[in-house]
Amino acid sequence: MKKIIIMAILVAVFSITPHSVCAQGRMMEGNVPEVEILGHFEKAAPTLAERLGQIKGITSVYVSKAMMGLAGGMGAGIPKGMTGKLEKIHIFSAEEDGKSKELRSTAEKFMKENNYEVVMEVKDEGEDYMCIRMKELRKDCREFVLLSTDAEGEVSVIILTGNISEKDLEGLDM
Repeated sequence: MKKIIIMAILVAVFSITPHSVCAQGRMMEGNVPEVEILGHFEKAAPTLAERLGQIKGITSVYVSKAMMGLAGGMGAGIPKGMTGKLEKIHIFSAEEDGKSKELRSTAEKFMKENNYEVVMEVKDEGEDYMCIRMKELRKDCREFVLLSTDAEGEVSVIILTGNISEKDLEGLDM
């Protein structure tokens, strides 16, 4: 009987509240949004940022849209025209050899499994490497991933999410 009452309450709540608002609320709380599959709610697959955030011993930075508006006005390397287009930025880095390899392999594996398109790739004669990959998340939102490794073994992954294009990245100073 309790299950029926709980299900009735859930159905009532979801029929009153728009699903997009619910998903946004769960994401704001730091929870993985749920996806309805044949009447059942299941956790959505983790994003690249969530997957990288699970790696212990790396540095991670999250910048919200509100903070970018403030930073863009102060000339923090984000072109003024781009601040309104970005939804968020995630930055992950590792200097320790083992963590650097784990960060890079986790990012590359995730992007390969999720069909990210290679937009640009640069390999230096040394060990320097830089790659930009892109995936369209929805019609007005793309995710660009900048993956770089330097000769000292430091790995950085920068994830830019928003209504941005390859042309917008040309003016980025990161």
